[in-house]
Parts: sequence; structure tokens; C-alpha cells
Amino acid sequence: LARRASVWHRMRFSSSSSSSIQIHPSVYPTARRDESIVDNYHGTMVPDPYRWMEDPDSEETRHFVDQLNAISEPFIAQAASRETIRKRTSAWTQDGSILAYGLSEKGSDWFRGVDKKDLEDTITGVKHSSLSWMRDKSGLFYCKYPDHKTAIDGTSVEKHENHSLYFHRMGTDCKDDVLVYDRRDSSNFMIGGTVTEDGRYLIIDVSRGCDPFNMMYYYDLSTMNGPIGRINPTPLFDKLEAKYE
Repeated sequence: LARRASVWHRMRFSSSSSSSIQIHPSVYPTARRDESIVDNYHGTMVPDPYRWMEDPDSEETRHFVDQLNAISEPFIAQAASRETIRKRTSAWTQDGSILAYGLSEKGSDWFRGVDKKDLEDTITGVKHSSLSWMRDKSGLFYCKYPDHKTAIDGTSVEKHENHSLYFHRMGTDCKDDVLVYDRRDSSNFMIGGTVTEDGRYLIIDVSRGCDPFNMMYYYDLSTMNGPIGRINPTPLFDKLEAKYE
């Protein structure tokens, strides 16, 4: 956090209007440096003065985060795109009758999806994923790591690999959800799936980890005969050369 302070307090947000917002450096909290924390890596001494921040439950860390939030929340509140982002954090069916949303437990970001008035449909293990409905409300697309190893619901794993796109049909057990698309040519690919507003196409986004480049594919859902299964989408951009939306 502290190492990025010089970048954050100079950052500007440009809205659709001609005005801009700037956070002045004088209001940014000072992070305590603990010079006593030094690691010895094969004779090379490496200081780590901000290791105390790795304890999210300590009183000092909580206080520092509260100070950051006091700065960032008013800043973010002025973003012109805030309402658009808010609407996309939940996924309604086209007619607004069913809502899919996520719950996070035990400090983890593994989610379970629940639909409207506690319908029977529950999806577990969802991670790094949006939820996108079929236009006819028959089901939704989501992403997860199929090979994750965890003994307790809500806990994270050492390494996440083979992020994959799945389809959940309403009224069925999530254990029967169908693998729609994956990329086993690289275990670090991140995948996303979105149904277009007219319900015809499934747009698939593929990126490698947190790299600022992605590939895009599409699949015409109207050509699928029978239940949704594994697909072979058509590439729009199949090289990691730019960021496409």
C-alpha cells in the first residue's frame, strides 16, 4: 500500500464533464516503517519495513485502511461510471424476475450464487467471475477453477489453475453444470463469458493472469441444437496484443 502511495495520490479521474478530481498528497496517511524487519536471502539483506500490513486484523492495519477508505470513497463516489459498475455487480435476467448474486464467507472470495427468494439453485466454487443469463432464463454462465483443492467451503487454495467457463441450467444440481469452454494450453488463462443483450451471442474473453491484454471469441447460441455443451467459438482477436472490450 505504502509503496504505491506516490502513484495513488497523483492519480486523476476524468469524468464525462470537463472537471477532474485530484487527491492532494498532504491528506495521504503516513505508513509506519519498521526498520527492524530484514530478511537474509543467501547473504543478501532485504528490508521489509511494511510487513506489518500483512496482518489484516491488527489494529494498526485496520486504522491505516480506514484512513485510506476515508480518502478513496469520496473520490470514487464522483466517478461518472459508478452507477454502471454498480448495476453490473448483480446479474438480473432480461425481464428482471430473477437475480443471481454472490456471497463471500470467511474472508475468501469463493462465492455461491443464489437466485431470488432462496430458490433451490446454488452454485459453489465461483471465482473471478461475472454471471451472465441466457435470455430465456433457462440458466446462466459463470467461471470457476474446476481443479481447486480445498477441504473447507470458503477457504482459498495455494494456486489457482485452469479457469473455465460453465453453464448452470436452472432447476438442476450445480454438480451437473456443463463445462462450456476452457484453455488447457495455459493453466494461467483467465476466462469470462457474457451473453449479448439480444441473447444471440456468447462473448468470451481470455487473458493471461493480470496481463493488460486479452483475446476475444464469440459463439452464436442460436446454432446450438439441444442442451448447451462444450463449444468451439469463433475468434475475433486471437492474439494477446491489446486490450479489447
